[in-house]
Amino acid sequence: MTRSLVGREVDPAHIVVYLSGSMRALYDQSIDLVARQLAAACNTIPGAGSFAVSGESGAFRIGMDHDVNVRTVAHLTDPAQDIVILEVDHRAVTMLCLDEMPILRQVLAVALYCVRMVPKVLCLIVSPTPQHHAALTLSRRVFLLINLIVGFFGAIAVLLGAYQILSFALPQAWSAWADRQVSASYLLGFVLFSALFLRAGDIPKLLDSGQEYYGISDYLRAGRNAALLMARLNDVLDFAERNYVGATKHVVAFSYGSVLAYDFLFPKPPSARMPRARLASVTFMGFPRVFIDRLWPGYFAARSFPSGETFRWLNIRLPDDVLGSKITDYAELFGAAGQRVAAPPEPRDEEVEPQRPAAGEWNFVTRHLSYWDPAELRPAPAWCRVAANVLARS
Repeated sequence: MTRSLVGREVDPAHIVVYLSGSMRALYDQSIDLVARQLAAACNTIPGAGSFAVSGESGAFRIGMDHDVNVRTVAHLTDPAQDIVILEVDHRAVTMLCLDEMPILRQVLAVALYCVRMVPKVLCLIVSPTPQHHAALTLSRRVFLLINLIVGFFGAIAVLLGAYQILSFALPQAWSAWADRQVSASYLLGFVLFSALFLRAGDIPKLLDSGQEYYGISDYLRAGRNAALLMARLNDVLDFAERNYVGATKHVVAFSYGSVLAYDFLFPKPPSARMPRARLASVTFMGFPRVFIDRLWPGYFAARSFPSGETFRWLNIRLPDDVLGSKITDYAELFGAAGQRVAAPPEPRDEEVEPQRPAAGEWNFVTRHLSYWDPAELRPAPAWCRVAANVLARS
């Protein structure tokens, strides 16, 4: 049950389960922003009525260690039309693999990860642009190459820094000449790595994002904590199904959150399908399907889908978003050789204009983080599409 602005306790009309993307330290994707954008977007839909974010907010615990944030987008005249947003906390699980390590091992793990990713990123730089995808232009390839070089030297700087620390703990068998070479290399790497931080203007935020991407890479490469991540999403949907029986259920995901939602909705055989609430709609924004498939080929292939289930599947992207993908030739992703599976719902691709202007065409990362402007009170075009998909009658 949820209390609306007019003070009556009623069942809401809709439950939206929300999965944010990565880089939350650099781009506001909080549930408060989602509630504000969704309320403003609902107000643009003819006949939907007037909505506002309820002054009440809170969180509840599912299981031993799973806190779920909740916000209400309240209908001003009819509380039975309220929308309740539940946020899946996948970020805490993504960071687990590093949080379990001592701080020195965390630093070394991230540095080694950066070095290990160099060949994959180089292949991405020289590969042709896939069909039906935003162009990886020359300026964007140069931007990616520069960041690769700077990140590589930063990783080497960290490893050399560890070398310096260990040299104090080990017997003094190092020559003065070797120490001078290491110090010079470390200084060069530190200066280059710091230049990357200074450009972003916030070292802690970049360090946070680096740790997050290490966890994401482990998930995509080896399925690290996959069972726990899928269980968290299932727990939230199960909670919604048991406590809001009459409400329609929806999934809204951005960027990396779309990957998690895809893995949950379309598991790889023979993974056991979790019993879950029936969904009315699924909306992806900035789904990085092509980008991930280039780094981890075949990641999205050979998926299954339960027969008899259907929902409105909307995929939203910006026209020039290199990280966001269209869902094209999606049917080829379902079913391994010789296996018959039910056809998934027909996805609908929609292109929208960014709300936040990007600094330059070459920086495809800031382009990806332009679906909405956190400082803007007006609804972003992307969120207007989300609201329309949630409130649609059929």
